[in-house]
Amino acid sequence: MPKKRKTRKDSTTPPSLSLPPWIRRIPHPLLALFGYLPFWVFYFRAILLKQAFLWEDFLYQNYVYRFFAAVHLKEGLLPFWNPYIWSGLPFVGDVQAAVFYPLNLVLTLFVKNGWLAYHTVEIQALLHVLLAGWFMYLALRWMGFSGIPAFFGGLTFMFSARIILEITHLNTLHVVTYVPLVVGLLWKAWETRKIRWAILGGLVQGIGALGGYPQTQVWLFFALLILSIVWWWIRDRSFRPFSFLLVLEIFAVGVPLIQYVPTVVAFLASARAHYSKAELLAISVDPGRLITLLVPRFFGSVDGGNAATYWGYGPTYFYWETGGYVGLLPLLLLPVVLRSQNRVAKWGALSLMVFGVLMALGKYSPLYQLLFYIFPPFHQMRSPARFMLLYVLGGTLTLTLGLQMLIQQIQTFGTRERRTLLAWASFLGLLILVALLGFHIPDAVSSFVSAEAVRALLLMAVFITLLFIMTPKNRHVLLFVLVLLVFYDLYAYGGTFNNGDFSPDRFFAKTPQLEKIQELQRQEYFRTNIRQKSLILYPRNIGSIYRIFTPDGYNPLILNRYNTLKQFFQRDREKFFDMLNVRFEAQRRGRGGALVERPRYLPRAYLIWRYVVLEDSAQILQYMASSKFDPFREVVLERTPDLPLPDPPPVDSFIPVAIRSYSPNRIELEVHAPTNAILVLSENYYPRWQAKIDGTPVPIFPANYTLRAIEVPKGDHTVVFEYNRSLFYVGLLMTSLFLGIGIVLVAVLK
Repeated sequence: MPKKRKTRKDSTTPPSLSLPPWIRRIPHPLLALFGYLPFWVFYFRAILLKQAFLWEDFLYQNYVYRFFAAVHLKEGLLPFWNPYIWSGLPFVGDVQAAVFYPLNLVLTLFVKNGWLAYHTVEIQALLHVLLAGWFMYLALRWMGFSGIPAFFGGLTFMFSARIILEITHLNTLHVVTYVPLVVGLLWKAWETRKIRWAILGGLVQGIGALGGYPQTQVWLFFALLILSIVWWWIRDRSFRPFSFLLVLEIFAVGVPLIQYVPTVVAFLASARAHYSKAELLAISVDPGRLITLLVPRFFGSVDGGNAATYWGYGPTYFYWETGGYVGLLPLLLLPVVLRSQNRVAKWGALSLMVFGVLMALGKYSPLYQLLFYIFPPFHQMRSPARFMLLYVLGGTLTLTLGLQMLIQQIQTFGTRERRTLLAWASFLGLLILVALLGFHIPDAVSSFVSAEAVRALLLMAVFITLLFIMTPKNRHVLLFVLVLLVFYDLYAYGGTFNNGDFSPDRFFAKTPQLEKIQELQRQEYFRTNIRQKSLILYPRNIGSIYRIFTPDGYNPLILNRYNTLKQFFQRDREKFFDMLNVRFEAQRRGRGGALVERPRYLPRAYLIWRYVVLEDSAQILQYMASSKFDPFREVVLERTPDLPLPDPPPVDSFIPVAIRSYSPNRIELEVHAPTNAILVLSENYYPRWQAKIDGTPVPIFPANYTLRAIEVPKGDHTVVFEYNRSLFYVGLLMTSLFLGIGIVLVAVLK
């Protein structure tokens, strides 16, 4: 009787874990998604049950963006301009508004009675965390990892620092969510040598980029470039890895042009474009802060905005700007990973971790300083610390590779390997002890810091013990325990970070005073100042919610002209408010404050005849601040009017102009000019606005440094100011082309 031939097991394939038949029938991606769901629910249970609320920028800014866009879109209007904060600024052109991001557009469906519920936007944000973990799982499977290690990798990524700390900065979370999917698709393109996967990766990256944080494109480019170099060096010494990367980036840049074309104009006109190098590099990871990769809350925590335990190394916001924790297990598994025969994954992971840290050091890093001079995008990028995303990616890949090896090689994991692992863990533990002794920890937080260090040491000991005692027989149980410990490690770090205790219903409550202002605005257009230094009577972006015109706001893309004038007149608020059509201003009253009606202010639109022409910005500001300048009698221009103006003027001051209709994109005025005159509109000057007098285009030029003005001939006229949408249509056409071509190529190419 012939002997049965023994089949040789592929050493690269890990032993399968036995699962019940009904589970094995569920597709692996769907099974992984169901597996992440209970962890997700437990992690965010307080927010899901409305017992806690997302705070910081989510409350102040991101929810307001989503609200303003969704409510206006529900009304059938695409708002290119937001006239309600900072005396007006671009909205569609503001990349953080992320109007065209598909999952933001979906929010329009949830607008009811002119209102978008805060909890709806919270759920949308938290779903991105679930997607991030699932996308990482898919990417790791495409990279050749088996299900269990890939599940660990997805769980680790979804609860890592650069995901959890970005929930309150929703735009960053939007874009980072798709990063693993892009990496996985490019890897699949290299593995199969099919360019269609690179094109699909570019489409995914481009759609993700609509989420509203362009800097992520740069981080992801460097991650893909590093992996391309590793793949080229180890697997394919041709130009193919880089050609696939180039194709991916072409589509990644082309797809979001509907957003980025108007954004470039908005950015160049904003205060953000004028940051100094020191401001751009301010948020860098101090080398001493790297201890947080082992003890993430070594410098305290800022859970829910409570910074009672925070100390050292920068202001409070450094806690979430510089975080890069990805858990202890990836670091503990480094000696195992170094033995891996999967050289691409090994060196790719290690390169990402090292490069990410070196770049996150920012002003402390010669590498970042060098790239700052030779890589132009860095000249407009803040927060080098967020390069820790690459460290998180590398750490996730390290964890997955290490666990894959352990599952494969449990039987060959001998005494030598265990000694190496124990020595490495001891070294990491020694680093924690040295940090406890080396840092001057304030007495008020010493017990907190010590407890966090002890927790890290104990957790490391438990991890090492589990790895030591794992055998083929008990691996099912120990892997289950291990996944719970990985989750506990990450939950103990960030599980309560997003749990703010300030109810959005209270924060955005509509008071009788706001109702009164709304009623008065139906009769007259005016602005309401809601803050004075440390006194803030209402949320800074409340104007966007209740359509109340304010000279205040909270948005980094405040127009530079307006911001400069506002800063220049900090000590002369009265003249600034006069020019800006401010009827009510915030004033202190005892321990609190109140809105007080001002005795006089210029109307939203008026005719004026006296003018001064000054071309230099410094001269304009100095003259406007001097006692010579009276905004009620003259206007400061930057060019001489073409129309001859009467001398003497028909009146010694100004004549109000009636506003027939007003919307974010269009303002119609009814003008009765006794002679040729200058029409001043108390709206921020911005090059995308255009004007017509009785249907004939006329140029708009700056007035009083930041306002709009046109020349009006004698007589009765209809004047229309309208936002120029041409850049939007250019971007829409280009996005449509890239999307269409990409989809066709993915479908056709084999």
